[in-house]
Amino acid sequence: MSGATDLGELLKGMEPVLDEQSAFVFLTVPHDLVASSRASVADITSHHAIATFREAEGLTVVVPDTFFDDHVLSATGTPTPVSDALREHWRSCAKAEKPPRMSHITMRIHSSLSAVGFTAAFSRVLTDAGISCNVFAGYYHDHIFVPVERSADAISTLTALAAASSQ
Repeated sequence: MSGATDLGELLKGMEPVLDEQSAFVFLTVPHDLVASSRASVADITSHHAIATFREAEGLTVVVPDTFFDDHVLSATGTPTPVSDALREHWRSCAKAEKPPRMSHITMRIHSSLSAVGFTAAFSRVLTDAGISCNVFAGYYHDHIFVPVERSADAISTLTALAAASSQ
């Protein structure tokens, strides 16, 4: 089933939906830790991550902030899917720079992977509103991660774009 490609149709029909169940953090797993912590990485990516992306520097993993808090920051003797090596790596990274808490917004319209301008259009209005966004394109929908403290502003901004495009 192919998605919409017409920019006007995409903008008019988009419905930004905020995932209110959790905030998320972006973590990285260096390739050497992917290899040495294979079972842990497989468990995390299969059961806990909402998204992953393999980059030259390592594997990006997007997990609920509660997972990060429970299994990385405050794991004390309780069973955890996070290997000791991964936990130490992520704790070290968090000391250097605390990962920002991000809200997840799903653009509820089936957009084609070959659609032109959709990401640019919603990124532009978020930029104009001073809202940082990280975009993942899924097969059916685009997914946007915005700072938790700006999630209501992002939803308002995106809803206004859809309304303006319907006129």
